Amino acid sequence: MRDRILQKFIRSIAWFLCALTWAFAVRQVWNLAALPSTDWAPRLVLAGTAWACFRVSRRGVPLFASSSLIALLVLWSDPWSLALGLIVLAAGRGRRSRRDRRHPIHAVSACSVAWSLSYTLLDSEIFPAIEPTWLGFTLRIGIAWSVFEGFSWALVQPLESGSRATIPAIRRTELLNPVIGALLVALQTAVGSIAALAAPLTLVGQVLLVRLDQARRELRHTKHALESRTAELLTVRAVGQELLARPGRRQLGPLLDRECRKLFDPDGFTLLLADDGVLRAVYRRQGERKSTQRVTADPSLVHWLQEEKRGLCWRKEEQTLALQTLIPQARSALIAPFLIDQHVAGALIVESRKPDRYDEHQLAVLSTVAQQAAAALESAQRQRRATIDSLTGFFLREYFFRRLEEEQRRARRYGGRFALLMLDLDGFKPINDRHGHLAGDRYLRAVATTIRAQLRSADMPCRYGGDEFSLLLPETDLRGASVIAERIREAVAQLEIEAEGTFLRSTISIGLATFPEHSTDEAKGLMRHADEALYRAKRGGRDRVVHYAS
Repeated sequence: MRDRILQKFIRSIAWFLCALTWAFAVRQVWNLAALPSTDWAPRLVLAGTAWACFRVSRRGVPLFASSSLIALLVLWSDPWSLALGLIVLAAGRGRRSRRDRRHPIHAVSACSVAWSLSYTLLDSEIFPAIEPTWLGFTLRIGIAWSVFEGFSWALVQPLESGSRATIPAIRRTELLNPVIGALLVALQTAVGSIAALAAPLTLVGQVLLVRLDQARRELRHTKHALESRTAELLTVRAVGQELLARPGRRQLGPLLDRECRKLFDPDGFTLLLADDGVLRAVYRRQGERKSTQRVTADPSLVHWLQEEKRGLCWRKEEQTLALQTLIPQARSALIAPFLIDQHVAGALIVESRKPDRYDEHQLAVLSTVAQQAAAALESAQRQRRATIDSLTGFFLREYFFRRLEEEQRRARRYGGRFALLMLDLDGFKPINDRHGHLAGDRYLRAVATTIRAQLRSADMPCRYGGDEFSLLLPETDLRGASVIAERIREAVAQLEIEAEGTFLRSTISIGLATFPEHSTDEAKGLMRHADEALYRAKRGGRDRVVHYAS
């Protein structure tokens, strides 16, 4: 509140001082209007001044701040020096600055400096001892420039000691040029003149108004930067929530690519995941074309990420890492690793065909996204370890039983059906005893692969324990389940693997129960029925399929 009141007070003072200058200018215009009609030069000067004021004030600087110096032209200038100032004013409008393409304060600056030098060149009263020759003109310019620099130094030092925030704005807008130029003109004005008293007042008004305008620009820039950072944070937060909601590896690539497009607008995107210490691209996009080719990252990238454990702003010209196989068309890229227990589990790469496209802030944003992706990946791995058997890739018994209960509730509610199969290998114990557990594990893994090859995508396999398996077949009746069970039995009977110069083979027995034909109130009851059918298959000679008979 106090800052707002102070700002209004400063603005009021600035407008008052500039209005005072214009009051003197209007008085001079009145004097010009009283001249004879044949004296056309002052009227031409007045028209040119009005046009210049209008053109400069349209460029975005407050009206009095951009034109009060030009009002001083009307107060003090003769037609020739004013004409020279207006010419330089028109040329000065084309000067460029780093922040603004065409800033009007440069035009005012050029006008005031040229105005001061024109007095030096055309008016010999200020240097009466110097003859009006080319050497004299050169000497006058040098003296005027020395005075100009002296005033610059005298004005800059107090501003730097008094306020560090004011002087950068003055330097950026080149306000010192019109200030010092007007001071030189004021020196050339007769001492005691009422118009000379308006010069310092006008300069104070200009400083205050341009400073307020600069503060407004900086506030707008800060607001835009804050809005951009807020959008980034919201996007990163949304990425984290969606990754935790869908932590699967298959959804990881498309999801991260979509969100990175919002954040960085890259020309390409690559997701790398670790596999036995090697980073492989599991998702790639070049432009709008997506690639399924699994490209292996260069070992130098893996070594660098593992050693540094941080992201990298990569530039093709520097050739710090060999990335041509991954991003052949990129000239700049951001690389951020996934770290799980201080080990590199993967990496994100966003690329651009333009050099120096990315900076350290964008690298920090991508690193945050990578950390969230690493957390989601770690969560998915934990969930997999809790639900998936590491040897066969089948579901574990506890998770399978929960799904069986859900399927029974769904089928009972909507009138659906499903089948439950219990499977047990015949003669697996001798394989373990003769050839060891390593050979037994290899054989179990081969049997699991064979069983999965006979199933549909919706079917759920489970390692029930040891060499026993369970299968849940949704929307399957007794006849369909019998067909699938027979296919599995035949495929396992034909399976053989080599171990220590011999071939390992076995058969499998299968018990089958269906819902609602063999339904009970609990899922355990249906599993007990399928287990009884399996027991009958074992007792009946093995290598066969038997369904439950109530």
